[in-house]
Amino acid sequence: MAGLPLDTVIGEFEFYWNLTLGKSQADRMLNRLVKEWLPEFDALCQLLAVSAVVYADETSWSINSVWAFLSESIAADRRLSEAGRRTRVLPLIDAVRACTSARIADETKPQDDAEKDFFNLTHEIARLMGNDELFTFVIHPEADGTNNISERQLRDAAQDRLTGRTNKTERGARRCTVITSVLDSLRGFVPKFTLATAMEELNRCQQTGISCFRRLVRKLKLRPLDLPDKIHSPLELLVPLNNTG
Repeated sequence: MAGLPLDTVIGEFEFYWNLTLGKSQADRMLNRLVKEWLPEFDALCQLLAVSAVVYADETSWSINSVWAFLSESIAADRRLSEAGRRTRVLPLIDAVRACTSARIADETKPQDDAEKDFFNLTHEIARLMGNDELFTFVIHPEADGTNNISERQLRDAAQDRLTGRTNKTERGARRCTVITSVLDSLRGFVPKFTLATAMEELNRCQQTGISCFRRLVRKLKLRPLDLPDKIHSPLELLVPLNNTG
């Protein structure tokens, strides 16, 4: 139901389940679902905050030859220990540093958007190298070298954005954020994600009172997120709701 117009949701309920709903009924039902799933969204934010690896969308910059070489050669070579992989990465770090050091040392302010993009890229690379994070997926092969998995999971949401099927109100945006986040995150917890397995997990959550996300939060003994005063959920920071929304 996330990303679909309310009329489409109503039509699907009537077609598949012979359940006739008015717009106000469907709206209340979705709002109730969000209220029930908000603790799961908060648990996902806790897990995200402590994740060792977070996949994010890429910029327009790409170092394809470097990524391909690392993915296919060093990271995939199981004969190498972690120390061995670090040794193999050092020449690449030196090469990247040689390509970016001049711009990092140059204090001239960017004159146009292209220079600004390159300025931001070089400084981000320097930050990653300083934190030993530039080649994380090589040192730790369990981390993917690309974010293709995340892109595939978010393809539907991206298509909604491209075709204008987005929410026009803050309440709608908050509702879609919670529902989409919970459903898409289930893909990482359910071995074979289908409608049947998703419903099985959701039914288990309803029966036991705790979801797979919150079970992991308990297992890791994570503390609640440190939020500003009068803010009860990260959702209030991500999609603020004013009195007229």
